[in-house]
Amino acid sequence: LTVPLFLPRGICYTEKRMDINVFQLSKPRCSSCFPANAPVNRRILWQPISGLISVEPILKFLFFDDFFHKLGEKRTPTEVRFGSEHVLNRIYDAILALLDELHLTCQDITCMGIGVPGILDIKNGISRFSPNFPKWEEVPIVAWMESHLHIPTYIDNDARVNLYGEWKFGAGKNRNNVLMITLGTGLGGAVVIDGRVIYGA
Repeated sequence: LTVPLFLPRGICYTEKRMDINVFQLSKPRCSSCFPANAPVNRRILWQPISGLISVEPILKFLFFDDFFHKLGEKRTPTEVRFGSEHVLNRIYDAILALLDELHLTCQDITCMGIGVPGILDIKNGISRFSPNFPKWEEVPIVAWMESHLHIPTYIDNDARVNLYGEWKFGAGKNRNNVLMITLGTGLGGAVVIDGRVIYGA
């Protein structure tokens, strides 16, 4: 089961046209999330933390099967004013609630991907800083989620996560060069060049 999320409206530029869409998250970049020999009934969870133009940022969750058919979704306020531990607990509670609605358990989930705004240490699964969230520095998102849910977890920048979804399933599908600009609480962007998502140094 996969959980992509619907993120803020933005602009996706491909070689031939510019489209404005609601972007949908797609599968994590880590290929281990989709093992070739995984049974069909395994599930994948994709879940982004994202800021919208609203009173406060919203947590959005989507569950998909191995073929990216949507099985369920949920949205809940972050209540970010209470700090990072509170936000992580809200993610935890929302995931368990949605699993319960779908009659699933954590053991049914192959892995979880989280799109996070701000500066990340992707390799170590740490959110260094997020302009969207006060009291949010050096947050060990991956370690926290894996210790509480026992689901393999991966993080990436929310703009790149948006780009992956649009590149694989939206306006950028079958294109080798894609530029996407996200417009939400701030301005962000990500790019595919020669069929590769570009990461910084």
